[in-house]
Amino acid sequence: MPKIQLGGAPKTFKQKITFPLLGGGEGDLTVEFVYRTRAQFAAFLAGLYPDIKTGTAPDDTAPGFDLEAAADRELDTNVRHILGAVKGWDLEEPFDAVNVKKLTDEYPAASAAIVMAYRTALVEGRTKN
Repeated sequence: MPKIQLGGAPKTFKQKITFPLLGGGEGDLTVEFVYRTRAQFAAFLAGLYPDIKTGTAPDDTAPGFDLEAAADRELDTNVRHILGAVKGWDLEEPFDAVNVKKLTDEYPAASAAIVMAYRTALVEGRTKN
């Protein structure tokens, strides 16, 4: 069994992400996550989702709520989340904002799986190989 050493955490770690495809079956990709401590992860999330901290999230039941604008904001936040959490992937397309946005828009289950896997790995300390 490996011996733990405090202060010796990796800078990054790789993880295979599996997600359901719209037509059935599963897709997968391997990403290289940026390692963060729990405190660093909390600060990262606070920067991505300031309206949660301040309690100013839009009310989707309010008159005049713009669902299309809210969906665009959520897509952009997902892209920023992945760009901040992931250093690279094993797809043929380069890991950049344009391709992360394509992945998030075309395969929402993939972006949700990446976000959840990152949270699980950092908060609960679990990863799947």
